[in-house]
Amino acid sequence: MMIRINKIILSILLSLFLVPLTCYGKTLVLEQALMQDAKITAQLAQAFTKSSLFNNKIVSIQSEQGNVFLVGKVDSRTAWEEAVKIAKATRGVNSVDASHLTIQSSSLPIADKLEAVKVRKEIERIDELANGSRPQFKNVRVEVNNGLLFLSGEVSTAEQKAQITRTARDVFPKMAVNADAVHVAGTHRS
Repeated sequence: MMIRINKIILSILLSLFLVPLTCYGKTLVLEQALMQDAKITAQLAQAFTKSSLFNNKIVSIQSEQGNVFLVGKVDSRTAWEEAVKIAKATRGVNSVDASHLTIQSSSLPIADKLEAVKVRKEIERIDELANGSRPQFKNVRVEVNNGLLFLSGEVSTAEQKAQITRTARDVFPKMAVNADAVHVAGTHRS
């Protein structure tokens, strides 16, 4: 009888100690996940503030267990794509939901499209003059939204990035040109 009681007491004592340890382990894992989510949110907020694509825009960033949710309004498709690209490239991110990150509608959609075509054609002309049958700027996209011109894509050198930016400014000298989403191949994106 004494042995049986001792076993019961021992099992009760073990369960009293093991339950808090198990709970403590889950709490520790939860705290680590919350810290990781806070780190992801801070890294994204810092990356967004570095880019003029997001100037004066409020983009809410939420992270839950590495799943990022972006909410807000941006000026262009270029800015939307860049936000998603930055989020996906952030360490610890499992998925990105940008379904509630909207693009501000253009008040002059036809004019914006015509202006984008003019800039694109001039970039192609410059590219053909400089590079002949081996175009370098075919991966560069041009978008105009509400009088703001956005360039995106990838080029080989910083000089090429400067050249397409100058070209866009030459076509529309009074228009703001944003080339933050043009990346130079082989360089680190921050």
